[in-house]
Amino acid sequence: NALKEFNNPNGKFQWRDLYVFAYDRKGVIVAHPNPKLIGRNLYQEPDSKGKFFTKEIVYLADNMDSGWVDYTYLHKMTGQEEPKITYFQKAGNLIVCCGAYLP
Repeated sequence: NALKEFNNPNGKFQWRDLYVFAYDRKGVIVAHPNPKLIGRNLYQEPDSKGKFFTKEIVYLADNMDSGWVDYTYLHKMTGQEEPKITYFQKAGNLIVCCGAYLP
């Protein structure tokens, strides 16, 4: 099961600060290596600069199937808010994502 592996912090889809995560079509995290986020609806939660990035990901996935969204997110390795870009791909009722911090 892919979701189970996405949830594994030491799994195949986790390397340093790169990891795969997934939302349902309402913005609820259904897979993430941080178990505290699973089940949380992030649709109406902005990043630290006020951008509703999950809402944008869901909207774009519904209309374009895949794409990129940039936002600010806490970098787990530095402990700082940093710019991040995430690629997303709609897969049935899920939106599978992987992001990278920008230099």
